Formats: sequence, C-alpha cells, structure tokens
Amino acid sequence: MMYSPTRGVTASKITMLMVNLLGIPIKARSGKRIVVPVLGFNNEAYAAALAGHQVIGGDIMKWVTTGKHRSELYTGKSKLGLSRVFRAMLIESKRLLRRRGVKINRLENVLYNRWDARHLPLRNQSMDGALFDPPHGKYFKEEHPIALARDTLLETSRTLRPGSAVVLRVPKEWEESIREAGRETLKHIGTFPAGKSLVLMKFKRRFRRARQAV
Repeated sequence: MMYSPTRGVTASKITMLMVNLLGIPIKARSGKRIVVPVLGFNNEAYAAALAGHQVIGGDIMKWVTTGKHRSELYTGKSKLGLSRVFRAMLIESKRLLRRRGVKINRLENVLYNRWDARHLPLRNQSMDGALFDPPHGKYFKEEHPIALARDTLLETSRTLRPGSAVVLRVPKEWEESIREAGRETLKHIGTFPAGKSLVLMKFKRRFRRARQAV
C-alpha cells in the first residue's frame, strides 16, 4: 500500500500534537529524555528529536533499527512504499516548528535500540516522557495486539519519572482497555480524536513507587 503526501502531512500534524501533549517546552536543546518503545514505521521519535529532546527508541525488528532502513527512508528507496509519507511528515514537522520560532534539525538525537518493548532495558523513573503508537491494523500479525499494547504501556510507565506524561495513539475501540491497564500507575488526563478510527490518550505517571523490572 502506498501512502500519499497529503495523508503524511495530516499524520505529521497529529504526531506534533502528540509531542506537544507531553507538556515539555520546545527548544533547541531541552535536555529531556523521551522514550519511544516501538519505533515501527512511525514518526514520533523524529518529531520529538526535532523538538530538541533526546530520544531513546527501539523496536523488536532488527531492520527498523539499522542504518540501512533509515537511509532508505530518507532517499526514497524503501521497498515498503513508506518513504513518501516519511519525507512529507519530516518536512511538515520542520515547518510547524519554524512557525513557532524553533529552527533546529536534530535527527541525530535519536538513539536506536533493538529490544522487546515489554522488557525495556531502562532504569526505573529515568525518562521524562514517552510517545507510543502500538502496532495494529492489517500489517500487524500479532494474535493479541491489545494485550501487547497494555503490557508495553505498563513497562513504559515503569521508566517514567513521577509527573511525566505518556501519549499514545490507539484505535478507538481500545480506549477503555488501555485506560484500565494503566489505572494503577498512570492517571488518565484526556482522550483526543486523531482521525476516523484513532484517538490520542494522555496519561501522567502517578507519584508512587514504580514496579521493579523483572
């Protein structure tokens, strides 16, 4: 399936909204550490880097975290047909930031890791925020995608400092299940529309001790 630049621009605005919902001021070097537990085909890591944050991202698929994959996205040689939407999102992200007076290009601020998002190799309460777009849809073959999203959200919450935010984009029908999953360690702040079938959900880390990593 090929994505059009128009759809990419719309997706970019939603992605920038996710970054803004973190509540962290955008500046050239914010010094804030943002975790993106599932890189996939998404643009959250790049948008957060453009906003001046240090991004720690990863994925269980090796090809997502290799230089070859990122090079193909930039040059338009990706066999997945995603390079057009990536470039459109990147251009739109820069444009939106310039309108806010932020002139930066800091994609080198993204650190790539290969990991299972349900078992992040990160210390408790070491991150200042999280952006999360769990895998779903016809390209994702996991038998229980909601369970994977819930487990990843709980693991991500372990890494967050008290008071920091996690913003995720999920199908509308997942909303209640996701809200219930984070009830113990996360406070639900709000849900916002993100297209016909998706919503953005914002949570904040409660001020209590995080569960220990297993």
